[in-house]
Amino acid sequence: MTTRKARAAASAVVFILSMAGLARADVKPPVKMPLLQPATVGGTDLAPGAYAISWTQAGENVKVTFARGKKVVAETTGKLVEREKPSSYGAIVTRRDGGKDVVSEILFESSKRVIVLQGS
Repeated sequence: MTTRKARAAASAVVFILSMAGLARADVKPPVKMPLLQPATVGGTDLAPGAYAISWTQAGENVKVTFARGKKVVAETTGKLVEREKPSSYGAIVTRRDGGKDVVSEILFESSKRVIVLQGS
């Protein structure tokens, strides 16, 4: 392979990989994620398990819902923020507050976007 062809092939691979990364960075609801321990969302206690998380956006503000099956089990509000680096994994992040775990953030794999929930 000539140097010119090698450069063209390498450029094509870099372009394809960067486009794949961009496609993953734009996360669309609903997203299914596991909650690993009991936690509170918007004043509602949730049991561990898989949840479909959806959100509607108005600027940087979001309304977030947690559903099991077709039933919405918790709602809250938050902000969609962009971090400096993309998350290497998707997760429901909790923090301790008054002896309880409270959902504070929702991270999306390969995305710089994070939902920071109200009161976090």
